[in-house]
Amino acid sequence: MLNQVNSKYSLSNKKNAIFANYDGLDAGITVSMNLSWKLIAPVWPLQNYIARNPLVGLEDVPFVEALNTSSKYFGSIDIHRAMNKINQETIKWCQALFGENQATLSMPLNGKSLFIAWKNLAIYDRRLHSANKAKVAWLKSLPDDPLLSIVICLKKIAISRDKYAEFFRLLLVTLPGWAGYVKYIVNYSDQSARVCKVEEYDYLAIRLVITCLLWSRAADILKVELKQDNAAVSKVMNLIGNNEINYRRPLIKAISSKLNNVGINKIVDAQFIFCIDVRSEPYRRSIESQGNYETYGYAGFFGVPVSIKNYGQTDTTALCPVLIKPKHVICESVVCSNSQLAKYNYKLKIFNALKKIYKAMKYGFTTPFLLVEILGPIFGFLTAFKTLSSLSLIKIPNLNLKLHKNIIQMQPSAHDVQNIDFNSRCQYAKNALNITGLTDNFAPIVFLCGHRGAAQNNPYASALDCGACGGNKGGFNAQILAKILNEEKVRMYLKSQNICIPNTTIFIAAEHNTTTDDMDILEYDTSDHILTKTVAKIKSDLLVAKNINLQLRSINLNVHDKKPLLANKILKRSTDWSQTRPEWGLAKNAAFIIGPRSLTKNVDLCGRAFLHSYNWEHDTSGASLEVILTAPMVVAQWINSQYLFSTVNNKIYGSGSKVTQNISGKFGIMQGNASDLMHGLPVQSVLDEAGKHYHEALRMLTVVYAPKKIISDIIAKHVLLKNLFSNNWISLIAIDPPSNNIYSLTNELSWEIYQDDI
Repeated sequence: MLNQVNSKYSLSNKKNAIFANYDGLDAGITVSMNLSWKLIAPVWPLQNYIARNPLVGLEDVPFVEALNTSSKYFGSIDIHRAMNKINQETIKWCQALFGENQATLSMPLNGKSLFIAWKNLAIYDRRLHSANKAKVAWLKSLPDDPLLSIVICLKKIAISRDKYAEFFRLLLVTLPGWAGYVKYIVNYSDQSARVCKVEEYDYLAIRLVITCLLWSRAADILKVELKQDNAAVSKVMNLIGNNEINYRRPLIKAISSKLNNVGINKIVDAQFIFCIDVRSEPYRRSIESQGNYETYGYAGFFGVPVSIKNYGQTDTTALCPVLIKPKHVICESVVCSNSQLAKYNYKLKIFNALKKIYKAMKYGFTTPFLLVEILGPIFGFLTAFKTLSSLSLIKIPNLNLKLHKNIIQMQPSAHDVQNIDFNSRCQYAKNALNITGLTDNFAPIVFLCGHRGAAQNNPYASALDCGACGGNKGGFNAQILAKILNEEKVRMYLKSQNICIPNTTIFIAAEHNTTTDDMDILEYDTSDHILTKTVAKIKSDLLVAKNINLQLRSINLNVHDKKPLLANKILKRSTDWSQTRPEWGLAKNAAFIIGPRSLTKNVDLCGRAFLHSYNWEHDTSGASLEVILTAPMVVAQWINSQYLFSTVNNKIYGSGSKVTQNISGKFGIMQGNASDLMHGLPVQSVLDEAGKHYHEALRMLTVVYAPKKIISDIIAKHVLLKNLFSNNWISLIAIDPPSNNIYSLTNELSWEIYQDDI
């Protein structure tokens, strides 16, 4: 099983070519390193926290086999005391090497590889060599090439060639969080701004050198018997199986009862395109209950792969899924007169200067003591103010927002989409409408609804934002697509593609706050009195929908009060700095449903389903469905897997309690002050206040309303889909039109009539 190399997560061809130069010295290094990294899942930083399957490297084997392998390598290793010492020293250096966002002093040897930078500093670390002259001399003698150093270390420890892969693997799985962060840097991040270039073999070389210095008998770790915990795996499989049966049977029954309604269209007053996020589903039902409204589901970045550059900032932020590279940079501008802009720029310059001074004092060697003396009373007062607010004794505004509005006098922002070439704008507009199936019967107003969360003092805040936007707010993407769809030339192109948007239809961007259920209408022409009146009526309905949804969510949050006071209580949770659970996020996610809204309308899905709109009749080639299955569905499966594994074993796959966590380098979480990098969800995201499972551990069920032949053809083209479906990582149900017969996909990737016992 472990001899199968998954090319998606193995070293690149370029790196393999580099390794080829060393196979003459020690054959098998290439394959061994590929195999060792296969068990490690990437770990994204906190600023764009992304859910991922912790066993993503094992998706090419059956689910139960992956569990067995995981229990063997992550759950049962009896680490030698010397290995603990090696891990402690590795953690110390990882914090220094990767903490570029917080470090006071920049890393020496700018532009060099990570291994070279570390090796030239390590000679001064007495904890590694205890000032032993022989060890220092050996350390200095190591070549700058990390690959040669790896070979030298393996020979020094006396690891035989047939044990290379296993030894590498044990070095990685004993610190899977830090190894996962290295994997993220190498495979998913832009390293152009990094002080030191990072590669997987840099990290392994550092681990090996530290091992050689601290444990001469490190080969003994290979003698540790790794046992599969069959009893634990069996218990988990029973739990998952029962949860799946209890959830799926009623779901399929409810959907099948609505099949006669599929395809019935009517003219509506407004349409809302939401993110597919499970938190949008109950809110969509609440909106639909308030008037002649229609809702759709689409990936929350709205198909526009962009980076945003906020006004007055130098850095850009990617607003698209992590599996996609941004293709365009959109610069934010402010809407005001020249005189207002000059004043705004002046105040913003002062504000940024003060922030820079504050940061320098906060992260200096001795200045934090001075900072506490100067600002301690102020922050103490603010903390007390926030605490009293959370106790409902006083009401506190959003201080950061008030600061920007009242002191800097923040101006309305705008985003120029002209940085996106015309052909691309046309394609993004066409794809968005085709994939959702919204190609005719346009309402007078179409709202594009991004989403965000709201929390204070929460390192996992980005996990509450839009995952499709890279763990950022979704309002920017909604504004960009709205501008594109309102563009006359784009509409002329769409008309040539048989998508005729009436001149009376306007697209308006909005943003749903999933913590408070507020819906912010971001921008529209307020000089149009008829439009303003219509939007005001819709806002009134949205407020009612908010209160309906808050009543539903408050039960799960254990928040109870009368309607007028409930919204204020939920709002206070989002501004409470001590609140460990401002909302439940995507807990209880269980299904991914692809089809028209009529398939699920008036079905209470309990906020557990990702809903992606799709009309197979507008997609005879299957191109749109292929995009949905290979992108949004895969991301949803990562989310589902992270919640599943963080629930069944939070110690191994989760991150423990938020109460005892510390932030490392502004990019990761540790338990205490020197632990592995935590790489899963905290217990507050999956367990209730009594410590019982709130999230129900089960694998995702995908339901597709489309001809099963089209689905089969798509699966046959993609190895990833074959692995996910044939190895039981995802179950697939197809509702085959026009007969509406229901089929389930077998492990052999063939179809059989759905039985009520899946």
